[in-house]
Amino acid sequence: MRDGVDSNLKHRGLPPIHADTPLHQLERFGDPLKSFAQRRAREIGEYLTSTHEVKRWVALDDIDLSMADDDRRPGQPALGPRLVLTDKGICLTKEDAQKAIALLNGTLGKANGS
Repeated sequence: MRDGVDSNLKHRGLPPIHADTPLHQLERFGDPLKSFAQRRAREIGEYLTSTHEVKRWVALDDIDLSMADDDRRPGQPALGPRLVLTDKGICLTKEDAQKAIALLNGTLGKANGS
């Protein structure tokens, strides 16, 4: 899948993927979406603790990864505050991209005083 993403990025004149998260074994906890969210949260947490070059980050997904926030393990970040939840049918919208940029810039909510 990474090769396909890199190929599409190259086709659009963009650089390839710089790095990606490790892949953990999926542990089933009943709800398949929550199990997926928990696995992704652990993978993101491991990546963030293994590299010191990431200063700000955002998670883009069409699955509500914040479901994993209730059962966080040590080193696992809260995803809700960094999540841009995309629509499964539409994918990334301009508004989603603007929210992601605001999160990365640390400006989300500052215009309205929050």
